[in-house]
Amino acid sequence: MMNLKNILLWTPRVLGILLTCFVSLFAMDAFNTDHPVTADYPGLFMHLLPTLLILVMLLISWKKPLFGGILFILLGFAYSFKSLDHLNWILVIGLPVFLIGALFIFSHLLSQKQV
Repeated sequence: MMNLKNILLWTPRVLGILLTCFVSLFAMDAFNTDHPVTADYPGLFMHLLPTLLILVMLLISWKKPLFGGILFILLGFAYSFKSLDHLNWILVIGLPVFLIGALFIFSHLLSQKQV
C-alpha cells in the first residue's frame, strides 16, 4: 500500500501532466478550415506556448519540488490576476495550478522531514 510520502510525490506530477494535456487542448482553436493546415502552424505554436511553459515548470518541479512549487503558485497568481474578469477561468485553470504548486511544496517538506 502506498504511504503518504509516495502519494504526495506522485500526485502533483500526475496532476501536472493532466494539466498540460488539458491546456494543450485549447490549441485546437488555432485550426481553421478556410485555409491549408500548414497556414495554421504559427497560430498553433502561439496556442501551445502556455503548454510549453507548464511543461518546463513541471520538469523543473520534478527535480526541485520546492522551487517548482513556488513557480506553480506564482503562475497561479499571474494567471488569476490576468483573468480577474473571468472567475470560471480562474477556478478551472488557476485553482489546479495553485493545488499543484502546494502539493509540490508539501512533497518537498515531507521528504525533508523523513530524511
